[in-house]
Amino acid sequence: RLVFKEDGKFFTVGSNIFFQSRLIGSYTGGIGTTPLALTFNSNADAQAVTVALRRVSFFNGSDDPGAQNRTISALLTDGDGGFTTTNNVVFQIVEVNDAPTAVADSAETQQNQPVTINVLANDTDPEGDNLTITIISGPANGTTQVVAGQVVYTPNGNFIGSDSFTYRISDGNGGLSSANVSVVVTEVLDTPVAGNDAVQTLENQALLIDVATLIANDSDPNGPLDAVFNIITQPANGTLVDNLNGTYTYTPDPDFFGSDSFTYQLVDNVGGHLSNVATVAIEVTSTNNVPTVNDQNLQLDEDTTIAGQVVGSDADLDDLTYSVVAGPQHGTLLFNSDGTFTYTPNANYNGADSFTFVANDSEVNSLPGTVNITVDPVDDPLVAVDDTLNVGFGNTNNVNLLANDIDLDGHPLTVTIIQGPQHGSYTLNNGVLTYTHNGSPNLSDTIVYEISDGLGDSDQAQLNINVQQTSQSPFIQNNYLLTRQFTEQLEPIRVFLGTVSGQDVVVADNDSPNFAGGKMVFTITDGGALTDQFVFKEDGKLYTVGANLFYQGALIGTVSGGSNGDPLTVNFNGNATKQAVTVALRRVAFFNGSDDPGSQDRKISFYMTDGDGGFGTASEITFQITEVNDAPVLDANASAVNSQPNTDFNVGQSLALQVFDPDADSLQVTLTVTTGDLYFDALTLSQTESVVWFMTYNAAGQKVLDFTADQDEVNLLLNNLFYKPQGGNLNYADTLQVEVDDLGLSGIGGTLTDQASFQINIS
Repeated sequence: RLVFKEDGKFFTVGSNIFFQSRLIGSYTGGIGTTPLALTFNSNADAQAVTVALRRVSFFNGSDDPGAQNRTISALLTDGDGGFTTTNNVVFQIVEVNDAPTAVADSAETQQNQPVTINVLANDTDPEGDNLTITIISGPANGTTQVVAGQVVYTPNGNFIGSDSFTYRISDGNGGLSSANVSVVVTEVLDTPVAGNDAVQTLENQALLIDVATLIANDSDPNGPLDAVFNIITQPANGTLVDNLNGTYTYTPDPDFFGSDSFTYQLVDNVGGHLSNVATVAIEVTSTNNVPTVNDQNLQLDEDTTIAGQVVGSDADLDDLTYSVVAGPQHGTLLFNSDGTFTYTPNANYNGADSFTFVANDSEVNSLPGTVNITVDPVDDPLVAVDDTLNVGFGNTNNVNLLANDIDLDGHPLTVTIIQGPQHGSYTLNNGVLTYTHNGSPNLSDTIVYEISDGLGDSDQAQLNINVQQTSQSPFIQNNYLLTRQFTEQLEPIRVFLGTVSGQDVVVADNDSPNFAGGKMVFTITDGGALTDQFVFKEDGKLYTVGANLFYQGALIGTVSGGSNGDPLTVNFNGNATKQAVTVALRRVAFFNGSDDPGSQDRKISFYMTDGDGGFGTASEITFQITEVNDAPVLDANASAVNSQPNTDFNVGQSLALQVFDPDADSLQVTLTVTTGDLYFDALTLSQTESVVWFMTYNAAGQKVLDFTADQDEVNLLLNNLFYKPQGGNLNYADTLQVEVDDLGLSGIGGTLTDQASFQINIS
């Protein structure tokens, strides 16, 4: 602060300045950083101003003024324009250490219990120096120790009353102060001490517990033990009863063994102090218990099996094993040591049965238990047994279907046909079936039948029919090729062809002059297509007119089928000599006129009949198909298309661009324009995400759009091909070149293409 050193001549009243009792001016500021400003009036002559200037003084009344120098500047003006230069005066500050102040403290603790006293909590130091503690006068009835800036007071053993000590604090700079600490030590009565105990008994055996025994290891620090015994918690696995005579009876739960416990507490008769809670541990030793088993009653139907498990228990929770004492009298028993069993009554037995068993806990058996079994009578199932019947080709024979079927209950049986024969007819009369073969080449037939007792029981069996030839069979002489080749787009290929040149196949039949009533049948049994055909390689001798087959001008039979997956059947008349049939056999050929016949092999079977009961077959012939690659066809409805400048349009839809290829899995399409751009709309691209397309430039600088896809995707993309004209209002003609490549992946013949050019007029 800047202040005035006043005297009788120079003094201030409020903010007014007086010299020789004359008011010479006033002042403001002078505190902190606010300048001291003296404003003079006309009474302020040079002498008065000189005295005022001499009386201005610097002062700092703080205990911590800081050591930095103060610079004071002074400027004087005379009120009519004159002023002095600025004069600076430097004050050097000399600090003086201030002593700390220690303030008295008080504390309280219990008997034999140390207490920590923060004596510095209410002490102060003006400079905020770190203070240290020194005990200068110790307590009369305890000890002190300075620990981490605090004083730990510990009363002497069992001392009760008031105590005190004096400490001194130092600020490390010569400043000291001391204070007194008063401590009151209050009395604490010691509680009794209860010790844990342990007792032991046997499973299912009560135990008498004497309280005097339990408290023998208990004590009271204040003197002889004089306390009341109280139970705190009961045992978990038994009961504890107060006998009211200083004893308790512990009874373990039935069959319990293991560890149990209860707790107690003492109440001091002098002062009513509670002891700690002590635990009495009880060990219950196991004794073996005899296992027990339960009887069971089971019921099942005759000729069935039942599974079960006998039930036993053991109070000791021992693992039990089971064994049979006496087995059943009317059935078989499969019995396992874990008590599971399977019982099967004797065949067709019904009535009562039983067996007995015991359980063992590895030491002793239980009393026997009994499983009582009732077998209920049931209708025995019927057993239908397959039958066999031999019959001549085209002839009739019969068999009693019930002759070998079984019904143990002797009920009258009826027969119902479930599935009739495929190659003949039948009649049924009281279980006797009469079968007539229809003359087909098949040498076997089957009939499925069902027998019933009318009471809900039934069973099925099969009649196996063997057809025996009654005459000699026709056959094919000379070896023939078993594997033939057919190439797409070529002529029909004969089915039968001899393996040796000059020795073609010949039809032979040793007991028939002709094939009147006979036939030959060609069938594709595997790999066939609806476009497959059987045709005749006709010449001047063998030919067809409609469905009629002629040889050397004579009608030898009729033809049916041979296409759309149907077998080729030739039915012969009396003009069909062995020579005529041989020529007809040689002229039958395989053919497929489709552009996509498929590459799978065709398996062809053959049989023929001679009209008098004989029939013959041939080995299966395989036709291997060689596909020929078919060229793609690019189609459009115009050769040119017109549009306007600056207007995108669907050029593919305008030209109706489409590609057709009967056998290509994938097609490569190349689109080229010179001036405009080509692109696909977003919807089409989302529908053909798997297609990868490329936009490049060829050597001539033309834009090329190239992609590979299946035929459906190709046509979808072409139908949504957009043309973007060159920018600006220009009239010009562009050329769209389209080339389709089938990649040569289907059949023989290599890669085939088709291409076309279309003019795009922009005007």
